Amino acid sequence: MAAQDGRLRVTSEALTNMKIIKLQSWEDKFKNTIASLRDVKFKWLKDSQITKSYGSAVYWMSPTVVSAVIFAGTPVLKSDPLNASTIFTVLATLRIMSEPVRMLPEVLSVIIQVKVSSDRIGQFLLKDEIKEEDVKRNPLQNEEFCVEVRNGVFGWDLNATIPSLRNINLKIRRGEKVAICGQVGAGKSSLLYAILGEIPKISGSVSL
Repeated sequence: MAAQDGRLRVTSEALTNMKIIKLQSWEDKFKNTIASLRDVKFKWLKDSQITKSYGSAVYWMSPTVVSAVIFAGTPVLKSDPLNASTIFTVLATLRIMSEPVRMLPEVLSVIIQVKVSSDRIGQFLLKDEIKEEDVKRNPLQNEEFCVEVRNGVFGWDLNATIPSLRNINLKIRRGEKVAICGQVGAGKSSLLYAILGEIPKISGSVSL
């Protein structure tokens, strides 16, 4: 499941940023990365299927093997006379026990999946809440500015000593086309997320 999550995460990122990947000619790099993750997943799937085949063989052979061992050991150890009542009792007991024994691996598998799912839900629910009041949304009327940020301070991590964005003052007039430029990691995407209200606001005001 961890291998599958890794492959899906990288594939999702590649599909989301396909335009940038094509623009920078990074197709081979991402293709090789996804292919390597697929190989890891295939390895786990192969091991899982081989183990399941062994388990199926053991399950179908175990009644015969166990019965043969019991019936062979009974006269050797002289623990009980090998008659019809003993044979039918042993066979009935083995038949009753076979179903719980067969279901045990499936139950363990389901328990593992439930634990993984509950951990994911727990991590999601424990994330910081985004407050709706961080962004004041007004109906589009006769205002001169459609986007306005005053003394904005934003941070992805509220416990960090240095916020992600500081002293942001931005006004965009209605009908303007605005380009946000800067170096990699300068905070261009963070600024857009801040305007959308998807980054916790530490101070300042944002209105749309």
